[in-house]
Amino acid sequence: MSSDYPRVLVYSRVTIIGALLATLAILHSRGADFLRALVGMAIIAVLYLVLALVSGGGLGAGNVKLGGLLGLALGWLGWSALITATVLGWFAAVLVWLPLRATRRRQRGSLVPMGLFLLIGAFVTITVVPT
Repeated sequence: MSSDYPRVLVYSRVTIIGALLATLAILHSRGADFLRALVGMAIIAVLYLVLALVSGGGLGAGNVKLGGLLGLALGWLGWSALITATVLGWFAAVLVWLPLRATRRRQRGSLVPMGLFLLIGAFVTITVVPT
């Protein structure tokens, strides 16, 4: 599998979801929702980019891109969905990371792949949490 595969996958999904949301916005007069989705994408991508730069590699570029994609989709649903999914994703990572750290199965400073946790936060928000 090529190292470009995840990047192509995320970028193609941003394009597809963005086009679908733009179409919905036009057909159903939901321009404000589409604008919120774009702003949500930008906010999460910039937030994760800052975290990636500050953490010195603790958060990878793939997480930044995935965060942008999730920000687009969750932003369409509303600010509460965007915030809830983000918090739940990070909380899930902490729930896994702390026991690993406490039992010394992971060294301090070792990387935690965040993609799965970000997806879990989004999935739980979309399927369980009322918006």
